[in-house]
Amino acid sequence: MLERGVMRLSVDVHNFLQNEDIQHEFFLMETRAKDDKRNLEVLGLKQKEVVKSIIIFIDGKPFNSVIPFNKKISLTKIRQHYPDSKVEIASHKTMVEMTGYVVGSIPPVAHKTKSTTLIDKDCMKLEVLYTGGGEPNAMLKIRPRDLQGLTGAEVLDISE
Repeated sequence: MLERGVMRLSVDVHNFLQNEDIQHEFFLMETRAKDDKRNLEVLGLKQKEVVKSIIIFIDGKPFNSVIPFNKKISLTKIRQHYPDSKVEIASHKTMVEMTGYVVGSIPPVAHKTKSTTLIDKDCMKLEVLYTGGGEPNAMLKIRPRDLQGLTGAEVLDISE
């Protein structure tokens, strides 16, 4: 267990996935992994293959929302799935405190605080997902069906 205040790293994500027997791969880049078009070119990726994790709250309960990197989270669509609920995006500070990772490198798993996972339906159309790997220069490659199976995620239309 990590001490309070200690940031998590890609090795924590790797160990978590390895313990769960989930196939995955990491790519370490020279610069911020998801922000640099050159990194996407090196990996032979299109931006639509890259996803991000955003922490939201639904009636005060944390949800990890996995959506395409080139889209925004849609609170309107989430409210359609959770009518009469208060839905809000966590602040960057709260995301760091809850996950243990720097915003921009948040992986979809191995967070400090347990949360329910939602996966945008467009993510499930991809063979593999490339996402934050726990450090700014790390990318994680994982199959969406493995992520859904591991987290018990609900697949919904939550991006725009």
